[in-house]
Amino acid sequence: MGDVDLWQRKNEITNERQYSDGKYEYRYIDRNGMKHSIYSWKLVSAYKISNGKKCEESLRDMKCRIERDLEDDIAPQEAKQITLDKIYDEYMKSKYELKQSTRINYKYIKPVLGNKKSVIYRY
Repeated sequence: MGDVDLWQRKNEITNERQYSDGKYEYRYIDRNGMKHSIYSWKLVSAYKISNGKKCEESLRDMKCRIERDLEDDIAPQEAKQITLDKIYDEYMKSKYELKQSTRINYKYIKPVLGNKKSVIYRY
């Protein structure tokens, strides 16, 4: 009985749960206070899934990515859609102390960046 209570408390802390069909869910609240859920058939990458179920990423991997985005003050839903152009524009807005000559030189970088999604680049 104590093991079940411990399991329930652990899941309440981590916001993870498993449904009767085997699917895992993680719930989180974004920086705007909105509640979101993500789902996966695998809890960790080492788990095997049954035939007929598609699973690209384990729940824990998605959870780590989301928590990292939240710590970096990035909205996880927007992180997949943001382009390098948008990141460049935000960066230039924050650099108000740059000399005009530096700003002019930076304008040559923007065409190279283009509308590529930032998700393809990992740090």
